[in-house]
Amino acid sequence: EGKPFASVSRGDIDLSTIAAPEGADAGKDAAPAGETGALLAMLKLALEKQVKDVRESKRLTESACCLVVDEGELNMRLQKMLKASGQLGGAGQQILEINPRHRLIRALAEKATRGGSSREIEDMAFLLLDQAKILEGEAPADIAAFARRMSEAMAKAVG
Repeated sequence: EGKPFASVSRGDIDLSTIAAPEGADAGKDAAPAGETGALLAMLKLALEKQVKDVRESKRLTESACCLVVDEGELNMRLQKMLKASGQLGGAGQQILEINPRHRLIRALAEKATRGGSSREIEDMAFLLLDQAKILEGEAPADIAAFARRMSEAMAKAVG
């Protein structure tokens, strides 16, 4: 019906222009409670060799983060298929998008603004990246480091 198809894993898509269904929680689109500038800077620094960029997402509603590719690059699923068939040597670097309305991201932003431990924020950066990879059907780059970071985060949460 005259609507173009677009991959939601590519580029800077703003889904806020799509009307929410009746009865949907309008509070989800509310502005984030905390400033994410300091957190974004710390995440970019921690993940500079793993991702192309870290930015706020306009597409996420429930997830804390996701991976996308830059506009003009191959879709991540297509990259995965071509790489598996040996037709693509190395995939382009992905972009980590964070949801500024998510409870975890708001808490991390507050911690980063208050001058939280850079080591702790770095661990959280890698956990977010690994979580985004798992959501894409990929394994974390370093499974042992992922397990260690996850155990430490869980121990802090219960302890």
